[in-house]
Amino acid sequence: MHGDEIVGVRPAPDDGILVVATADSHALVCDLGEVNVLANPGRGVTVIKTPDDVPVVGFAVNEALTLESDKGKTEEVRPLKK
Repeated sequence: MHGDEIVGVRPAPDDGILVVATADSHALVCDLGEVNVLANPGRGVTVIKTPDDVPVVGFAVNEALTLESDKGKTEEVRPLKK
């Protein structure tokens, strides 16, 4: 859609774990097999829907995602062990 952008691209195994975080402090952790691949004109994937003013700030595959606040505090979002 107009205004959408690619945050990043990374090879990932079908059985991997995805970690995604947004600027408004929301995070999503899911199996990569749960991410729907879109075909035809909307090619790609939609992992998380956010309001137009809230971007996705990062993602990781099979590892922790380290985030830093405006005040310099860091937090890790990590997948649970299976």
